[in-house]
Amino acid sequence: MPIVTIATNLPENHFMEDFNVQFTRALSEIIGKPVDRISVQLTTNARLTHAGTNQPTCTIVIKAIKAFDRDRNVKYSSSIAKFMQDTVGILPEKCLIHFMNVDLDDISVNGTTMRILMNQ
Repeated sequence: MPIVTIATNLPENHFMEDFNVQFTRALSEIIGKPVDRISVQLTTNARLTHAGTNQPTCTIVIKAIKAFDRDRNVKYSSSIAKFMQDTVGILPEKCLIHFMNVDLDDISVNGTTMRILMNQ
C-alpha cells in the first residue's frame, strides 16, 4: 500500500494532466506493487530549494510495507529519478527521495488497518 508524496518547486503547467497516473504505473513496475494499491499526492509551486538554489527540484517520500532495503533502494532511486527527469526535467541530483518502511499497523484503508485486512 505505497503512499507517495511529491513536492516540487515547478509550477502545475510543467506536469501533464495524467502525471499521477503515469507515476503510479512507473512506480508499480519499479517496486513491484500493484497499481491499485498506490496513492500519489503531487504538490506543485512549493517553496522548495535544494543545495541552496531555486533550480527545479523535488522531494519524494514513499511509504510502504516491507518494500525497501539497502540494495533495492539503489535500483529504485535511479529509476524514479530517471522518470522525473524524462517527464518534467528535474535532474537526478535535484531529486531527493525518502524511502520509509512502515508497519502493517501504520497504514489504514477501508476503515481498518492493513494488518487486519491481510489476515482476512
